[in-house]
Formats: sequence, C-alpha cells, structure tokens
Amino acid sequence: MANMICLHGDSGNGKTSVLGSFVQYVMKQAGKARLVTADNIDVLEPYIDAGCLEVWPIALWDHPFEVIDYATQGYFPVDPKDPKSKLVAPSAETWATYKLMMFEGLSHFSDMLMKRLADLGGEGKYLGPGTRVNPSKGEADMISFKDGEYGVGGNSMTHYGLVQKEMRKNILNTSVLPVQTIWTAHTIKATEDTRPIYGPQLAGLKATAKAQAWFSSTIHAHTVEEKGKMSYRLYLKEHVDKSCGPYPFKALQRIPLPLLDSKLQQTITNKWNEIVPEYIDWTNDSTVAERYMEIRNKMRNAAKQIIIESNKGE
Repeated sequence: MANMICLHGDSGNGKTSVLGSFVQYVMKQAGKARLVTADNIDVLEPYIDAGCLEVWPIALWDHPFEVIDYATQGYFPVDPKDPKSKLVAPSAETWATYKLMMFEGLSHFSDMLMKRLADLGGEGKYLGPGTRVNPSKGEADMISFKDGEYGVGGNSMTHYGLVQKEMRKNILNTSVLPVQTIWTAHTIKATEDTRPIYGPQLAGLKATAKAQAWFSSTIHAHTVEEKGKMSYRLYLKEHVDKSCGPYPFKALQRIPLPLLDSKLQQTITNKWNEIVPEYIDWTNDSTVAERYMEIRNKMRNAAKQIIIESNKGE
C-alpha cells in the first residue's frame, strides 16, 4: 500500500501550500500530480500554469456519491472544467505519469454528500429511519418544505452514519492506488473514548476519533506565534497547544507492515520515535515535502534493518 497522508488544520495554516510542496517533490521525480477538490485553489495556480498539476473541481459535478467514488478509484475527466465530460479509468500509463493524487478534502466531500441527502429529503424521498416525510399520516421526522418549486430538506442522524460509511469506503479506494495520496481536512474538536481531542473533520464528530486509523500518516498543520513572529509547523506527533486548552491534536506517523510479533513491533515503534521529530518548522520553506519524505524513508529503512537483524537470530 502506498503512503496515505491525512493533513488537517484550520484555514490559513498552510494546508494548500503544503500540497504545492508535494507537487514540487514529484516534479523532481519527473512526475505530475492530480488534485480532486471542492475548495479554493488560488495558491496552486502557478503549478497548474506550469503543466505539472491537473485539477478537477468536483463540486461542479452532479451525483456526488457516484462521482467521488469514481474519483477515489483514480478516474479523471477528459475536460475537468466540463461537468458533462467523460470520466476515464486509470491505467498503467496513468500511474507512470501521475505520481501524486490529492483530495481536498475530507470535510468538503462530506459536506457535498450531506447536502445531496438533504436535497433528496427536500424532494420527499425516504432515506431510512429519521428521514420519513408523510404529512398525510402525521409523519415528519425531518425538515422538508418547498420554497416555490425548490425543495429544501434537513439532515437526520441516519445521514451522518451513511456519509461516514461512504467516506471510509472512499478512503479505502485510495489506499490501493499505486502512488502517494494525500487527503486534507479541517480540524475540529471531538471526543475519543470520552476525552476531548482535535482531529480531521468529517460528517459527525464520531468519525474524527476513527479517522487517524484510516491513514499511514496523520499530520496537523498549525501556526504558532512566538515573539511576534508567526511560524508554520507540520506536527508529526500528537501535541497540545495551550492556547486551545489541554486537549491533544491528533498526529501520528507509521508505515503499514506485515504482521509482526508484539516485541518486534515495539522495537520498530521505539526506533521511529527517535527518528520522527514532534514537528517540522517550514516557515517560508518550499521543500517541506522533501524534508518530510526523508523522515518517512528513514522510518522505512529502520524498520527494514530491524526485521533483517531479527531474522539473523533465528
């Protein structure tokens, strides 16, 4: 499985700029990148103009459940600006050219799916418990009304579970793509085993606590002001910012490994803790992706060496 990154942070903390650094990283490998987005991409326009980044503004497309599923399997439109354009399946040639797939992101795609379900409710469609609308029988489990010819619907708890399940499936789709993948998300306060945490935002707070397990790496993009100077940081380990209270921001680095005995796994984890810093300060540094990937390579090499050495003793 290729390395899958979840990059979460508040607006203005540099998430999109970090994506630009990853585009530069694959350019050095004679590769290109693709971005599927429902967000603003002004920061990335120079890469688009240079021909090394293709962008699909997916929010323009109808049927978001269907189109996001296709996008996360690696499909891409012939003309990304035309919502009626044919979607083309990826091939070996695709992955020989495009070394990076980026999805911006978890929060916006979840919002698209929630809106679609609300719109269907506004059309009077039944979508499971909590979404029944039948005024003639006195049933009205959700908000649904007409504003002229426009149907308006609200979201029920059923919708949250459905969207969380769908987004989990979409992330799994990208886990088998043979290239580096990155998902972005906003940061939100949620709960994990009754303790408050900050993590990636999806539909409903319950998914935030689960999301870290869906990725190889969870990175928190954050800004810190010290002595009147603003610094941009990528936190690679769970950390606390006193200005946000005593609650941790989720961040974790790991590499998918074959099943190992617990002792060997702990040895590898201990070594990784030595290799991985708490954060990378990347203020005005366009090579932050390269620096991060160097850390990942050191992690992989350390795990490999530990496994080799353990087999010598058998």
